[in-house]
Amino acid sequence: MSFRRIWIAMAIALPSAGCSAAPSASPAGTSALEQAPSPAASTTPTTAPAPAPAPVASAPEPLATTSAAPSAPGSPSPQASAQPSARPIRSGPGPFAEADSGATVQLNVGESFTVSLGSDSHQPQAQADAVKRTAAAGGYPTKDAAKATFKAVHAGQTDVVSNTDAGCLHTTPRCGIAQQVWTLHVIVR
Repeated sequence: MSFRRIWIAMAIALPSAGCSAAPSASPAGTSALEQAPSPAASTTPTTAPAPAPAPVASAPEPLATTSAAPSAPGSPSPQASAQPSARPIRSGPGPFAEADSGATVQLNVGESFTVSLGSDSHQPQAQADAVKRTAAAGGYPTKDAAKATFKAVHAGQTDVVSNTDAGCLHTTPRCGIAQQVWTLHVIVR
């Protein structure tokens, strides 16, 4: 790399680090760049300064949470709150819906539960064998709600997950919509 390229790299990197890299004028009226010997004539290697370290990004905070209780059919769905809140652990079987994403449920071996999500969601799946999916229907790409029934088969923990999908995500060019992940944490005792 030539001295000129190193100087250009310094001129780009140093202002972002709060330093000035402008060549200073010498008494003879030439810049420091013009006075510097070429790298071939120098006996000491020249190196570019290390770039300033990038800021460390922390994990994003959840933007909103919803009530852990499922909505009754025909009632308005719970509104999202601006502040994250701790979700209580729900005990026993029952229906779970989109508003229950992120919830935790404790079940006894042999108990069953159902999950019902929108038609834009894939059928929910268990990530481990503590629960077994016993029935499933609908979901993307059908126009029917994604429904699944699970049974607790042995002690352990797993997540039941699903994600949304859309036809435009499978075309060229792809659309820019965000996919949502739905998760239910399951503890079997």
